[in-house]
Amino acid sequence: MKNDQELSSFKVLLINENLEETKRIFTRKLDVFRNEIRTASDLILQNLPRDDFATCLIPADVNQVKGERFFAIKATTNVGDCLFNSSSILLHGNESPATVLRLLVAGELCFNAQFYCDHDASNGMKRRQTWRC
Repeated sequence: MKNDQELSSFKVLLINENLEETKRIFTRKLDVFRNEIRTASDLILQNLPRDDFATCLIPADVNQVKGERFFAIKATTNVGDCLFNSSSILLHGNESPATVLRLLVAGELCFNAQFYCDHDASNGMKRRQTWRC
């Protein structure tokens, strides 16, 4: 609940262009998140929730790389949250940091917008008229 309130505050601050306060929240959350990730253990990776049906859809040639068997992670399928939910499970073992990840991505894109606009990948898209910065 606290993360949801903080994300809402973060969004309002971004919209109102209060970048100083937004950057303060972003920096604090990034530091907290980094510390949490450092404490995650290999045990988390061994006990990830598996999606058996989605695992069956992984092409056989993908599983042949170095003889490893890949599996799909089972995540909550909220509209627009699946990437953040799946990433949270990989990084933390559960979906609890998904909202913080969303906040951190928004902050990263906001505070480093010029970097992403000038990146080679985005320049290729601009040339193809897909989108513009």
